[in-house]
Formats: sequence, structure tokens, C-alpha cells
Amino acid sequence: MSAAVPASLSSEANEEEKKGLEPILSQAVKALRQYGEEGKEGEEGGGGSGGSKVVDDWIERNKASRILLDDLAERVKKNLRDPRIDRELEKGRLLASLASTISRSSSSIDQLCKVKKEDYDAHKMISWGRLRLSCFTLLAHLVSSEKRCLLILPTVVDPMLDMLRSASAKTDFAGVRIACNIVRNLSLSRANHQGLWRKGTFEAILKHADHKDPNTSLAAAICARQLSRQCEDYVANDAPPSFETVTENLSRILKKDMKHVHPIVRVELSRAFASLLVSCAASRKCFEARNPEDMPTTAPWTKKVKPALLILTSHDSLEFICFLLASNAPPLHAEALAALKTAFLENTADAKMQRTDENFLSFLATMRVAVNDVEMTVRERFEGIQKLQKAAMGGR
Repeated sequence: MSAAVPASLSSEANEEEKKGLEPILSQAVKALRQYGEEGKEGEEGGGGSGGSKVVDDWIERNKASRILLDDLAERVKKNLRDPRIDRELEKGRLLASLASTISRSSSSIDQLCKVKKEDYDAHKMISWGRLRLSCFTLLAHLVSSEKRCLLILPTVVDPMLDMLRSASAKTDFAGVRIACNIVRNLSLSRANHQGLWRKGTFEAILKHADHKDPNTSLAAAICARQLSRQCEDYVANDAPPSFETVTENLSRILKKDMKHVHPIVRVELSRAFASLLVSCAASRKCFEARNPEDMPTTAPWTKKVKPALLILTSHDSLEFICFLLASNAPPLHAEALAALKTAFLENTADAKMQRTDENFLSFLATMRVAVNDVEMTVRERFEGIQKLQKAAMGGR
């Protein structure tokens, strides 16, 4: 059995660790400059077919930078609350350097994905991939508070999303997992939501919500759920034209065999679908309020949001949302029922059916849910939940 480390020695070691933080922050900023504008002269060695000497030079540079970044990540991890980290983030130098390095790495990797088989260089691919992963690892430690997330978002989100949209995202499982976790942390602050929506984050993150790696899919699903809560104004007025592509991702998720999806991931996805349904339906009024000249037709809204709303209010989507009713958690029941009521109102908007309680119950009877391995109609489950609620209130 090893002897315990005296408290005085442990304290001294921590102090030494803190003293080494500031110099390495400066070293990292200086080292990463070569990946920005100052390093453009050597770009032919990135992902193209530069000479072997230039390529080897970049591989060595990347290795040295990676070692420095990994060292810094460990020091940040051990001193998360150190005010010097906040001061460096406020200066923006480290964030700008990380953003340019991620962009440079992604650009080089994307070039390598396009070259002919005989021109492909695995050493370069591994070198740039590891460097990008080191940047992500450091950022994963930095997104540790709301204040830091607010500082980090404007500089880093673009290269992060570019990576999640890139062809290399299909094979870089580790990079995608960490990137999704970083974006998830950025989405935890409501103050970041408008900026994230404007960048097309929802579409980019939803693309990975059914990832093969359950840790990746969970981070993406949580992020999608966070961004879809009360997002009607963002959907109507801030989401870019790329939001139209969200229908492809929604359809793909609905076609997936849910037997192979982790239950917690499925819950988060169902919650995201439920919140997005309610928000998309409410976004029409938000769009009309800000764009009164388009009220007669709401053509832009119809083109951008209506296709997603049609999928979300489809039978398959509603049964997907009804998975939440299989739980014993009242908050999840409330989210599911809010989505079902919204879908009922949307589906009867152009119909002659009256919006009565009995018609709503008939609407629920068209869907099914399994509760404790017993399949029943959603109406039966809804009425059972109502009875439980009355019993909990003493029969009132």
C-alpha cells in the first residue's frame, strides 16, 4: 500500500501546477498562430500533394502543437476555476487560435477525403485528425460555466459546425462525440440560443442525433431538445434557409428501428420532437407579428417551416412522441400531451371536425403506446393518467 501524500506536499504541487498555467497559455497561443493567416505560406503541406519534406514538416509541427494542447487541457482540467483562464478567454487570443486551428485541420482533412486513392496519405490524415481532436478536448474543458460558454460561442461555433457538417464527420467518431458535447454545453445557456439558431446549429446537431455511438447521439439529442424548447421566434425569424433540410433528418430518425436506440436517447429525441412540434406551430404567429406584409400568404414561413410541421404532426411522429407516456414521470406526460393537443389543433385546422374533448379523445384512440410491455391506445393511457392524478389529489 502506498503512503499518503502529506497535505503540505499536495498543496505545493497544486501551486506549481497553477504557476505553470499562464506560461503554457501564452505558448499555446503563439504555437497555434501558424494555423491562421500567418501560416498560409505553408498550406500546400496541409491536405494537398506537397513535397515530402513539407509534409513531414507539417506532421512534426502538428505533433508539437498537439502535445502542447494536451498538456494545457490537463492543466485546465485540474484548475477549472482559475481566473487566469477567464482572463485569457476574455482576451480572445486562445479562442481565435483554436478556431483557426480547427478550421485549418478540417480543411486539410476534407482535401484528403477528395484526393485520388494513389495520392491519399494516411500519415497526414492521422496528424490533422489528432490535432483537431486535441483542440476539441481543450474546448470541452473550457465550456464549464455559463460565462465561458457566452465568451466561447461567437468565435468557435462556426468551425465546430463546419466539422459536424463535413464528410469526415462520418468516420471521425471521437471528434464528432466531443464536438456534440461542446455544442450541447453551449446550448445549456438560453442566452446562446438565438446565436445558435442563426448559425444553423439545430440542423447540424440533429444530423447526429441517431449516431451509432450512444454517447454521441445522447449529446446531440439533448442539444436538439434544449434548442427546440420555446424556440418559435427563432424558428420563424432566425433560422437560416438550411432549416428546410431538417425534414430529411426528422424523416430519417422516424424510419430508424428504435430497438437499437438506447432508451435515454429515445426519451430525449421524443422530447425534442414534442417541443419542436409545439414551437413550429406557434412560429406562424411569431412570423406574422414581425412580418405583417406577408400575413396574407406567409409564403416564407410555409416554405421553411411547414414541411417540418407536417412531418412532426404525422401519425408516425406522434406515436414516436407518445413513447414519453410509457414513463411514470408527470413532466414527460405533460410534454407529450402538449404536443398531442397542438397536433390535434393543427390537423383539424382545415377540417370540419369540431374541437371538442370527445373528438380529442377519438384522436388519441388512433395511436398506440406500450406501457410495461402492455400495448394500449393513447386514449386509454391518457385516461389512466387522469385517474392517477385525481387519486393523488385525494379524488378532487
